[in-house]
Amino acid sequence: MAKKVFCGHCFKMVDYFIVKDCFDGTVLGEYLDFNVEIERPVCARCNHIIEVDVITRRNELKVYDAYKKQVGLLTSTELIKIKNDSGLDWKAFAKSCGLSKEYMMKIVRGSIQPSDIDKVFRSKVLKNSKNVI
Repeated sequence: MAKKVFCGHCFKMVDYFIVKDCFDGTVLGEYLDFNVEIERPVCARCNHIIEVDVITRRNELKVYDAYKKQVGLLTSTELIKIKNDSGLDWKAFAKSCGLSKEYMMKIVRGSIQPSDIDKVFRSKVLKNSKNVI
C-alpha cells in the first residue's frame, strides 16, 4: 500500500487500492478508437475514486501516447529510445532538434508535438541506425 492520500469524500487521509479501468474517450476533441488501460485509485475506506497525482500523471501519459500513436506521431517511449540511442543528454538532444530542453521535456511528459517537430524527431531515427520505430 502506498502512502496515505486525502479522500474528499471521507475528509480523511486514507489508504487506497488500484482498480484497472479502460479509457475510451476523446483527446483534443478526437475520439480514441481503442481502449487504453488505466489505473483508478480507490479509497480503501469508502470505495470512492480518489485523486493520486502520480497515478493521474501516468494515466495521462498512457492516454496521450495512445492518441499520438493513433494520429501517427512518435510516442513518449519512442522519443526516449531515440534520445537514449543518440547518446546525448536531454539538453543536447533538444538542441539538435532545434528545441529548448524545457519544450522537449513537455513533449516527453505527454504534450502533443506538432507534426513538423515529429518529422525532426523521425530524422534523428534515420541518422542513427540503432533506432527502429
